[in-house]
Amino acid sequence: MINPSFKEYLPSYYVSTANPHSSYPTLEGRLKTETCVIGGGLSGLCTALPLAENGHEVIVLEAARIGFGASGRSGGQVISDFACGMEEIEKQVGLEQAQWFWQQSLQAVELV
Repeated sequence: MINPSFKEYLPSYYVSTANPHSSYPTLEGRLKTETCVIGGGLSGLCTALPLAENGHEVIVLEAARIGFGASGRSGGQVISDFACGMEEIEKQVGLEQAQWFWQQSLQAVELV
């Protein structure tokens, strides 16, 4: 059983600027779906939304509220690049593939 206080947001920029949230029913019994996404944070929602927009049946399971965890407490940084640096990527896969990876990181920022 989840502690009721677990379902409330901590004070944060996200909470003070977010649109009013909706309450959703607790899952009871069984549901059948094409895709089940566990977690209603940025990654979970960025997975579920395009699937749903393309006609797939999607259920998002979240233990607390949408954006409750780290996604709702983030400083809002979305950065393109890779931790090891592009030089290392180029050494591992070559220039053409490294450029492709770089473009993918830019597109990921745009998606978010």
